[in-house]
Amino acid sequence: MKILKTLARTFLLSLVLILLLGETETRGQQAGKSTAPFPETLNRIFSNSCTPCHTNKGGLMSRSRLNFNDWTLYSPEKQKEKADLIRSVLEKEKMPPKSARESRPEIILTKEQIGLIKNWADSLNSVNKK
Repeated sequence: MKILKTLARTFLLSLVLILLLGETETRGQQAGKSTAPFPETLNRIFSNSCTPCHTNKGGLMSRSRLNFNDWTLYSPEKQKEKADLIRSVLEKEKMPPKSARESRPEIILTKEQIGLIKNWADSLNSVNKK
C-alpha cells in the first residue's frame, strides 16, 4: 500500500511538472515571436546585430539589460525606455561591443540603420505622449 501511495505521488508530481513545463514552453514560444512588433526593416537589423546576444539564448548580462524575447511582455512605457536605451548605446557607439565588432564585423550597423532605429525610438516616444 505504501508503494502505491509513493507511486501515485510520484505520478502526480511528474504530471504537475510536465504541465508547468508545457506552460513555460508555450509562453516562451509566444515571447520568441517578440520581434513581430517591429517593422520588417528593424526586425532584420535586430536579428542580425542584436538578438544573438539580447535574447534568451544570449549572455546573462546582455539579456538582463534588454531581451527581445520579452519585448511583447513589456508595458508601452518600458518599451519606450528600452527603445531609448537602444538609441543611447548606438549613439555612443557602445553596441555592438568592441569585441563583437572585431570578431563579427558584419554585425556593425550602418549610419542609415542607426538612423532607422532612432526614428523608430522617436516614434515610440510620440505615441506614448498621446
